[in-house]
Amino acid sequence: MHELSLTRQIVRIVCDAAKKEQALRVLKVNLAVGEDSGIMPDCVQTYYDLLAKGTVAEGAKLNAITVRTTLFCESCQNEFERARFSFSCPVCGAEGVHTGKGSDCFVESMELET
Repeated sequence: MHELSLTRQIVRIVCDAAKKEQALRVLKVNLAVGEDSGIMPDCVQTYYDLLAKGTVAEGAKLNAITVRTTLFCESCQNEFERARFSFSCPVCGAEGVHTGKGSDCFVESMELET
């Protein structure tokens, strides 16, 4: 159910930005969703449709862009995208450390009607 609280924040962010830009309505919201975030974009869209009713954000389509998980190898100083089911550096084989990229979710951009 963490999608519900996340979606409340998304609607608030979108409505605040639309108000600041004096937009008539929000057409599209681009979300960056980390592959390790556990966020289900379809659930977010469903909650969004309910929570945005009666606001300038009503009817906007959410577009989820997947952000790959990035690791850092302390042995060879290589930053790399994690391969599925692996934490090994593709250069030296040492275990990588999570950088934080790929575990969050945020509003990347919006399309507004002004």
